[in-house]
Amino acid sequence: MRQEHQGRLAATGRGAVPVVNSCTTWLGTTSSIRGEAKPLDGTGARLNVSLLPNLIDREGHLHGSDTDYVVAGVGTEYDWAVVTNDSRDAGFILSRTPRLDGVQSAAVLAAVSGAGLDTRDFHATRQDDGDVPPT
Repeated sequence: MRQEHQGRLAATGRGAVPVVNSCTTWLGTTSSIRGEAKPLDGTGARLNVSLLPNLIDREGHLHGSDTDYVVAGVGTEYDWAVVTNDSRDAGFILSRTPRLDGVQSAAVLAAVSGAGLDTRDFHATRQDDGDVPPT
């Protein structure tokens, strides 16, 4: 079965970026959740992500000061991203499509290495009913 994940980012006037994460479940239904990513510094690379709506003033989401994600690399068309954490002991490759082509894969691996992460620690997860390509 195909399990496809997709997130969408767009700028807002409050300084946070709305995030909509959705996937097609194993049952063929769509599951989604809305949240916000708040930049924690001037680079915009350190983000606090909140999925908890602000019920007090009903605007935005409740944010803390902890870094949830550090953006280590982004595709030129925002078609992929490499995110890690402050301690660089975990990371994810996010893609808008089930598979990356050769050029995208090379750029992703360069971003992983550039973030100080070991490329051997990253493993592909099957996303398109087919086999996982060899790494």
